[in-house]
Amino acid sequence: MSKQIDLTAYSIGNNCVFITCTASWCMPCNKIKPHVLELLPDKVLLNKVIDKEEYQEKYNKFIPFFMIVNDFIDFDNFKILHTIQTSNIEEFKEFFNSIIKKPGYFENLNNDF
Repeated sequence: MSKQIDLTAYSIGNNCVFITCTASWCMPCNKIKPHVLELLPDKVLLNKVIDKEEYQEKYNKFIPFFMIVNDFIDFDNFKILHTIQTSNIEEFKEFFNSIIKKPGYFENLNNDF
């Protein structure tokens, strides 16, 4: 049985979506995932589990990996706006905050999370 990657898409406003790529067997993923979930909104658009090989072929070879995408329709049709690959929560917070604080970037962003 191949290893599986968990992809979760969160709505973060103005047709932009934050996608987390983690895995239960990945120690760095397990380290950062609880902190990531604290920062993200509750609105989950999609949860998907795919084989590691499919993930590496279509998306990226690294996990944990985080993407901000635009015009999200499904996992095969989106434009990647920003990415980060880290298990360091401070690096993740800096990345996330630098994106959501750009003037006009997310006009409808809910800052309650």
